[in-house]
Amino acid sequence: MRAAVLTEKHTFEVADVPDPSPGPDELVLRVTACGICGSDLKAHTMLPAGAVLGHEFCGEVVAVGADAREKWREGQQAAALPVTACGSCR
Repeated sequence: MRAAVLTEKHTFEVADVPDPSPGPDELVLRVTACGICGSDLKAHTMLPAGAVLGHEFCGEVVAVGADAREKWREGQQAAALPVTACGSCR
């Protein structure tokens, strides 16, 4: 997939990155729209090279983890604004 990746110089570069696979309770979305907001622009100098920013996004579910199949299916539309971290995933 294509993503805006943070470089060593803390700039962004569009690059090919591996397609993600969902964990047991996760989804993978084909992102159709994503915003880079003010918090991304402030945080990018503190993040490691290779980070992919953009935490306000929407798209279509293209893969569903085994434990998420009761609530989600491929083809559904979804949006996210993950502003807090669970501490266990990337």
